[in-house]
Amino acid sequence: MRKQISYVLCISLLIASTTYNTTTNAHTIEGYLALQNYIQNTISQHFYPNHGLPEVKRFMQSLTDRIHNQESGWFALWADYDQGKVYQISIGETIEFIAQQARRYGSRQTSELIKEEVTRKIMNIRELPPGILSEYIGNSLRRKVSHIESAAKPPVETHQNLYPSEECCICYSAFDGSVEQIFLVPCGHDLCKDCCKSHFFKFNNRTCPQCRTTVNKEQLQNAIYGKVKTHNYRSVWD
Repeated sequence: MRKQISYVLCISLLIASTTYNTTTNAHTIEGYLALQNYIQNTISQHFYPNHGLPEVKRFMQSLTDRIHNQESGWFALWADYDQGKVYQISIGETIEFIAQQARRYGSRQTSELIKEEVTRKIMNIRELPPGILSEYIGNSLRRKVSHIESAAKPPVETHQNLYPSEECCICYSAFDGSVEQIFLVPCGHDLCKDCCKSHFFKFNNRTCPQCRTTVNKEQLQNAIYGKVKTHNYRSVWD
């Protein structure tokens, strides 16, 4: 009799455990889908109309999985999770995501500038309107990064003044159209093209033969050949 009671009790406990696990798993799936739907709707509105880009879709899925795995206690049993907390996490992760995307297109410094800009933009708004982050993804972000880095570059050094001569001061060839006249940066003095090549690149001089001002050899090489070789100036002579 005792054996039968024990057997029935074990079977009952097993059935109850199976039922509980089945219920828990069902509610966990329900909670996951609810979380996924909430995050997709929220992030999609922020990046609209660029929410369909592959990188945005991957980010939304990754964010859903991370929150579900790390904080599943919020909604595991009854699909009831703290939307406010999920929203705050989503905002923080979105800022980091944009910074990572910016880093793909530019320097770390530019990425940090983009991150600060996005943070200021969204932290001062209680309810974010649709499309508020559309310029921070895809080609729009690429153009923004390019614009920031172009603006940060130092101005190109140019001639302060030009001092045209009638002839080259080295070979005395007349500048009558038969030889090419090259103006040096920044001093503005001139030499013929052949003397520029020999003086600055064959003999590796760095100063103007007239005033001894240090010459920008990168721009000189560009003036001679229409392209810049920043590492081997001697190559223009070879």
